[in-house]
Amino acid sequence: AIGHEWADLEAQASLLEETRGSVLGQMVVGFIAQGRSATAAEHMAKASGAYQQHVMRMVEARRLALRAKVSYEARQLGS
Repeated sequence: AIGHEWADLEAQASLLEETRGSVLGQMVVGFIAQGRSATAAEHMAKASGAYQQHVMRMVEARRLALRAKVSYEARQLGS
């Protein structure tokens, strides 16, 4: 059912959003372990391809969840 699709996509988007900070934190810790300052490590982590990929996946997951929500609500109004 379309409501279940929305729920599943919402869960995927939420998981990526909730893990954004821990993904960044793990990267920062890695750069600090290499001798970088905390500020430099944070900048390097945010500029990394891996972090940018996480953010792009997160945004795309949210887009899909919102589209599923629109479809669900449109069907509810049409019923």
